[in-house]
Amino acid sequence: MVPGSISLYKYVPGRVCGEPVVVDSGRNWLTLSWPKVEHRGGPPVLAYRVEAWLLGEDGGAIWTELGVSPINSFDAFNIKPGAEYKFRVTPRNRYGWGESVSTTSPVVIGRSNELPEFVRILPGQLKALYGANIRLDCQVKGEPTPAVRWYKDGTTIDLDACPRFNARFDGANCQLSVEDLRDSDTGRYMCEASNKAGRASSFARLMVVSDPKIWQADAKLKRNILEDESDADGPPQFTMRLRDRRVQMTYPVRLTCQVVGRPTPEITWRKDGHEVKQDERHAFCSGELFHTLEISQATLEDGGNYSASARNAHGAVSCKCHLVVDKGIRAYVAPEFLSDLDMDITVKEGGELRLAAQVEAYPTVGVMWHRDGVRLRPSRRAVMTLDHDGTVELALAGVTPRDAGVYSCTATNEVGRAETSARVSVQANAEPPSARLPTLVAPETPYSEVPLFVTKPRSTEAEEGDTVIIHCEVVGDPKPEVYWLRDWLKVSQRSLHLSVVEPEIFLFT
Repeated sequence: MVPGSISLYKYVPGRVCGEPVVVDSGRNWLTLSWPKVEHRGGPPVLAYRVEAWLLGEDGGAIWTELGVSPINSFDAFNIKPGAEYKFRVTPRNRYGWGESVSTTSPVVIGRSNELPEFVRILPGQLKALYGANIRLDCQVKGEPTPAVRWYKDGTTIDLDACPRFNARFDGANCQLSVEDLRDSDTGRYMCEASNKAGRASSFARLMVVSDPKIWQADAKLKRNILEDESDADGPPQFTMRLRDRRVQMTYPVRLTCQVVGRPTPEITWRKDGHEVKQDERHAFCSGELFHTLEISQATLEDGGNYSASARNAHGAVSCKCHLVVDKGIRAYVAPEFLSDLDMDITVKEGGELRLAAQVEAYPTVGVMWHRDGVRLRPSRRAVMTLDHDGTVELALAGVTPRDAGVYSCTATNEVGRAETSARVSVQANAEPPSARLPTLVAPETPYSEVPLFVTKPRSTEAEEGDTVIIHCEVVGDPKPEVYWLRDWLKVSQRSLHLSVVEPEIFLFT
């Protein structure tokens, strides 16, 4: 670090970029959501503390902690119907709690006032051509009539300063028009409706593209979905899939998906392959094409892999997610190496290098290996393992002088990271170069009669609206025929683009 400079790395997090809003509610519960924390260059946010202030109660202004959430949303239960509340959210990173942000207006849950509710929501994601015009439509209800405001990337849209933007609201229908689209218009748009009962919001992610082929492919995909929602019969199709969740013990959690199809599909829920039955802790809810599995008072045994299967007379489809149930963010343990890597290791050229250490953490850790600061990836020559007891190991076959250097193993989880390193030297063979056997260089593309994956598809993450490229390399004699599957069903090329460059194959979605 340059002397006199300020390190931002040890700062607590900044405030969230906007106040909490109510996105869903019932007779005595509500769901709060809030934007992410403003970026200040420090470590990531680990958790958010959610507090409530019951107005009008004796004893003065007292903030009561409702819970801690690792994501920017929270389900609050046991809310008094008809009472006025204020809520505030405080982010935390590894160095402490940041600045709190609270609701500016009281929130009322009950029958005296009707919380704003979006009868028709904004499209989850859409693409539009550069220079074209677009209109975002949704419909909201509430008592009294809500006030409507539009946001882009968490910032209020100033209609006076942006003549290309025009908003209309007739008491029910909300509309935002954008003319002459530009690249800067790409982003996350939110329509917020608020009254004295609370707030609700609906979101859409807009991507401005300049390639007409991308726009046409997206429009064709949406037409196919609309056809499935029409009177024509069709197989089930997920328009919103399950997402991974983490919840603290004794707290409730809801797993939600959206599916279309005609006749109306039958939904089956499974956990780790076993069907979930409705009982005192598991409830099924359906409405407006949404299907929800609600688990009350989650236990550690509720953690696992969940799937929702939709089936009708024309076919079946499923999606899955992973639910983590833990003892809460306060029970997390940062990674710590119980046994480090050996400091100095010498390996003979052509031999095998094995590096092993043991790490302890809660919850489980992600492990990365580096050599001289460059990340190592698993391959046919490099094998990386992590056992249930925390033992991490790197095995490298056919060591060459280029494999010498400083190897480091980094373990991370939600509350910290730990690192251990070792210096590896490669001892050259004693024979003179003239006495050695010639080195055989493997061909760039191996030969195989049976189909063989030279490069396998890798998992990847993307946001809504992104273009995803999945790459693999296949050889075989005769030339293999390749099929792509999604959720064990064959992928239709009408919604995805397949490109073959011998012998590599790319899938665009």
